[in-house]
Order: sequence, then C-alpha cells, then structure tokens
Amino acid sequence: MSLGTGGNTIAGAVGGIAGGSLLTSLIPMLSGAAGGMDIGALVGQLVGGGVSGAIVTAIVGLIMNRMKGA
Repeated sequence: MSLGTGGNTIAGAVGGIAGGSLLTSLIPMLSGAAGGMDIGALVGQLVGGGVSGAIVTAIVGLIMNRMKGA
C-alpha cells in the first residue's frame, strides 16, 4: 500500500491535520483550553494525528493499488 516517499508523506500529513482537527472538535479536552501547556492534550493530539495519518495513507494506497490492478 505504498505511495512512494512523497505520496506517503503528503497523505500522512493531510490525514494527520484533518484527524487532529476532528479529534479536537469532538473531544474539547484535547484542545488544551484549560490554559498553559497540557502534556496530556499534546500527547492526545500527536497520537490522534499519527493514527489518522496512517489510516488515510493506507486507504489512499489501497485505492491506488486497486486502480493499478483494474
């Protein structure tokens, strides 16, 4: 399911940004609205962004591989 280095980077970044924004809006605690630097909120955003980036990369890779095989 590889898109190449550049494709994986772009798909992962887009998925990470979108996923981080979505998680922040769904779970307000992750926005760090309490003020100051909240390590829990930071970790939550990093994990959420990483997972969503990986999911988007896998989905795009799967679609691209199916299109090549068709």
